[in-house]
Amino acid sequence: MNNKVRIQFYKTKVEKISNSDIPTNVKVLKVEISPLNVGDHLNKIYEKVPPANTLKEISIVFFDGAETEAYSELLDNNKDKFELSWEKEKVNFKVSGKEEVKEDDAKPSINFLLVSKEMEIELKPQFAGAIKITNNKDNKDNKDNKDNKDNKDNKDNKDNKDNKLNGEITNLKSRIKELENKIKNAPNSDANRQGYNREIEELKVQLKEKEKEKEKENKQSQQPSNNNFPTGWVVGGGILVGILLLVIIILASKKRN
Repeated sequence: MNNKVRIQFYKTKVEKISNSDIPTNVKVLKVEISPLNVGDHLNKIYEKVPPANTLKEISIVFFDGAETEAYSELLDNNKDKFELSWEKEKVNFKVSGKEEVKEDDAKPSINFLLVSKEMEIELKPQFAGAIKITNNKDNKDNKDNKDNKDNKDNKDNKDNKDNKLNGEITNLKSRIKELENKIKNAPNSDANRQGYNREIEELKVQLKEKEKEKEKENKQSQQPSNNNFPTGWVVGGGILVGILLLVIIILASKKRN
């Protein structure tokens, strides 16, 4: 049986959490992600996780300088595609509202809050590598941004945004289709049907917003740019006129002489 959890997600927003209750040796990030169904995957490993559950936000607590690379990459605006992974036996995985898990001080903790669709993760130096948050190195956008770090232009930024939008739209459509097939094949007595329908409606709303955003971006890209103005022709023409005037003046001076 595969006990490895792998969750790939798109980061849409990240925020540093700072208040007087947080100790000086602790850093907290709140990461908003493109809505992602994780219930079906987690249910295969943790039976207490109901299918068709969506994840929208990940709160990560970094203790004593743990996982500094992950912390920096999450704050990098040029990096948006990540993978969260861990092995079942190495993590205390808790599901809010379900059966309590006996705490094991020798393992880091992950808490999945079903109602708020959020994960809370604790990262400590003594558990380095048990929970991994890595930037997807195969993401072409991220590679381009790194290679052209000091020389990127507006086209790079637009391509990054377009690819991100296309990825989010594809994921949403794929998930909707998957849920519709589950409803079609499930008996009327299946207790999960209501949850499937509810998630489909939520995903359709999100899909509509993403498609509107993409349509707006396409319209903006089709607007004529000032960069297309034929500056070279104007400058060249000005030089030519100046030369002709100079020739006329010289010829007029010779006639007077």
